[in-house]
Amino acid sequence: MVKQIVRRIGVVSLAAIFSLIYAMFGLIYGIIVALIGVAIPGMPALFGGIAIIVGIIGGAFVGFIGGAIFAILYNAATRFVKGVEIDLEKPTS
Repeated sequence: MVKQIVRRIGVVSLAAIFSLIYAMFGLIYGIIVALIGVAIPGMPALFGGIAIIVGIIGGAFVGFIGGAIFAILYNAATRFVKGVEIDLEKPTS
């Protein structure tokens, strides 16, 4: 195993990954809110669909912003400390 140190993280690439992960969480959240909306008498059926869409888009937006902030802070912190150490293994063919 070869130890490597992550000195810099690409801001947009990490933000995109966070955006996708948070969109999935937003989908789960939207489904839960939609199911709760179905259980409430008098709630319009459109509420569930809107909850799912808002959950996905809101989660993706928050994830993108959060991922970008995290990458910027990580890159700034690695100026003062070593960085995250990871073990990499050469692929065997």
